[in-house]
Amino acid sequence: MRLSRKAWVTVALSIIWAVSAGIYTYNADVKRTESFAKFAYKVCTDGKNLKHDPDLSSCDTERTKNLATWMAGSNGNVAAAALIPIPFAWLAAFILLYTGSGE
Repeated sequence: MRLSRKAWVTVALSIIWAVSAGIYTYNADVKRTESFAKFAYKVCTDGKNLKHDPDLSSCDTERTKNLATWMAGSNGNVAAAALIPIPFAWLAAFILLYTGSGE
């Protein structure tokens, strides 16, 4: 069975969507994670400075833990953003192309 040109275009657009949405979502997750970790680290270091405690090792440990915690669900976010919209786009393409073409 040979796929039609419309089917190839739909498959190509689906692949482009999956890759670009995955990359965008992952980068957004990284940016959000770094922003929160930076804020939490600043709060920790400011608290240490107020107490005149020069040891920032606990802040570094907390920052590492925050990064791991916030990135834990990133793979699920990436998969959802990349894959969930594709069947809906296929359905919309089917409706537009096959019912509107008069075949």
